[in-house]
Amino acid sequence: APTAPAPTAPAPSPTAAASEQFILGESKVVAEGFQFTEGPIWVKGPDNKGGVLLFSDIPANTVFRLAPGGKAEPVRKPSGRANGNAIDADGTVVSAESDGRITRWSLPKAGETVAPDAVKASVLAQALGEDRLNSPNDLVILPGGRIVFTDPAYFVPRDARKLKFEGVFVLAPGGELKVVSEAYKRPNGVATSPDGKRIYVADAGAREIWSHEVAADGTIGERKLLCKLPEKGRGVPDGLKTDREGRIYTTGPGGLYVLDTQGAVLQHVPLQGCTNVAFGGDDGKTLYVTASRRVLAFQTKVAGW
Repeated sequence: APTAPAPTAPAPSPTAAASEQFILGESKVVAEGFQFTEGPIWVKGPDNKGGVLLFSDIPANTVFRLAPGGKAEPVRKPSGRANGNAIDADGTVVSAESDGRITRWSLPKAGETVAPDAVKASVLAQALGEDRLNSPNDLVILPGGRIVFTDPAYFVPRDARKLKFEGVFVLAPGGELKVVSEAYKRPNGVATSPDGKRIYVADAGAREIWSHEVAADGTIGERKLLCKLPEKGRGVPDGLKTDREGRIYTTGPGGLYVLDTQGAVLQHVPLQGCTNVAFGGDDGKTLYVTASRRVLAFQTKVAGW
């Protein structure tokens, strides 16, 4: 159905705080030699020590695990061409699979030998009614276990699509799937504020980032335009995360951006080919960035959560 024209907002511009740096120094390559990396998420260890990074290589149909200072190892293959990953309250992995599903699976414990092709996933969602999903891209888990995910049509030929829109969905713990919005051109990354009262969605088709308020009863409100990212080079808004103080760290045209909660740019770090970000490390101050064939790491001033 036709939708009303999207409200417009000026491109964000640096504020008085723009001179303050939140992403610090040069990046360090922590893994390389992949086809196309995406979906980084930090898995905390006991007492927040000894955690590991998970990330996807979509064309390789593999999810990898990387311990700091170690070598990336495959932990799930095939992965349904997993893109975004999240960790639920039980420490289980939830993946947005480009092949059209949201799944849950258990990460092998450190030291446990499990062949990547022996890791089994349970399907949480793969259709809205009788219509199969397109290509679930990214997801976030809200307080109470609700899963919000984006579903662009990157991997589905137009004549094979069942859904007539590229949407944002919310999946209840009991399995009920609802549409949050049909208004996005190409929804991509999704993140939540530290208090769980707001979600952010990157629209790769419009170079915009939007926000939705989350009510106390869990109802997700209408979208509100947060900002349109400036034209600074190749790339589109993709993956994003927030720090403990609510700032938004997102990939976008020409690199990484740090935004305040009103959408103003606080920092821009030039970086080509970046796709997604995740905070990690024992202190939460390492920003891992998937960037085409590599995974990079920056140090940050404020920890993620």
